[in-house]
Amino acid sequence: MPEILQARGKVLLMGEYAILDGALSVALPVVFGQSMRWEKNISESLHWEAKDQGELWFQAVFDKQLQVVETTDSELARRLGHILSSARILSGQRNLFLSSKISTATDYPRFWGLGSSATLLALLAAFSGVNPYLLQADTFGGSGYDVACAFAKGPILYQRTQVSNPFVAPVSIAPEVRRYFYFVYSGRKQSSSDEIHRYRQVSSNKKKEIVERISALTQAFLKASDFETASEVLKEHENQIGLLIQKTPIQVLQFQDFEGVVKSLGAWGGDFLLAYTKRPPEEVKNYFETRNLWPVFQYHEFIYDTE
Repeated sequence: MPEILQARGKVLLMGEYAILDGALSVALPVVFGQSMRWEKNISESLHWEAKDQGELWFQAVFDKQLQVVETTDSELARRLGHILSSARILSGQRNLFLSSKISTATDYPRFWGLGSSATLLALLAAFSGVNPYLLQADTFGGSGYDVACAFAKGPILYQRTQVSNPFVAPVSIAPEVRRYFYFVYSGRKQSSSDEIHRYRQVSSNKKKEIVERISALTQAFLKASDFETASEVLKEHENQIGLLIQKTPIQVLQFQDFEGVVKSLGAWGGDFLLAYTKRPPEEVKNYFETRNLWPVFQYHEFIYDTE
């Protein structure tokens, strides 16, 4: 019988760039994700195919040394081969992936930026029996929160204490806070690696100060039990991150007339935004759709939360 694994995508609610330097952060697994199906292959080679919402978009064949034999995208196949080789080395299994057919599938448009690379790493790590954070460090790099979300059952508190063993704990967002959450696709894809590079140029002293503030704001947000308190925390969080990366918050730039809070999620300038408001769902969706920003999801439609 084929082996099937599933992993969830993510959004980063609190922490943004400061997560890289140990700030306490809140990350949310989403209902959308990626699956991986493994089957035995007659030959020694590895056959790989990837689908996006049912449409085949990538194929590759690797030999037993995990070198690319044929593919529809040579650069992507090269990077995938590097990940597979890293997983093989970390697992200590010389024949890992031999005589295999692996199929992956995302159930959302990949350009949404929900972490298709991180879910792939999490799936391969689970299949190989290796530490997913070490696999990420050996390949894409990053903070690791996206990997932590892959199999999470709800919101998590995350802190990058050690590369291979970060602090991860389940947390709860108050019902009177999360009920007013809306997640809006910005229509733009942001390169996390480019934004991380920009962040790395910030002086150490400035980062240390802001990291402490962001950690305090994360704790304050998790204690918030009403709309007004959470609003103030989210606004201050945006201001602090803006000071850190020397960028103007998205609400000041584009949504000054919005009744509530608009907050960037993850790398500023792309992917999803958080809209926090008491306005009725129909009004919120209409506000953003008239600005060509859609889809717009409510918390229960977008966030995977078993609470």
